[in-house]
Amino acid sequence: MEKEAEVKELIKKYLSHNRTKEGLSYLKDYSNLISSNINAEDDKIILRSSLINIGFDLRGFQKEMVGVKISYEDIYHGCLELEKEV
Repeated sequence: MEKEAEVKELIKKYLSHNRTKEGLSYLKDYSNLISSNINAEDDKIILRSSLINIGFDLRGFQKEMVGVKISYEDIYHGCLELEKEV
């Protein structure tokens, strides 16, 4: 349960307040593609660009993910939980 809260806080920290739903959607889809090892490079590029275009600091987010040992699968599930709250 502790890790779930940590994941949600990390996601919230990086999402733009005025584009939360859009950012969650992009991040959820992007993390799902990464964690499931689906070979969809074009989709990954589009989603990564979409995140960056809405002001999401993907590089900083990934550095923090590695620092606290959070996987993209954890991020995907965190996005699903946050979508219920938003």
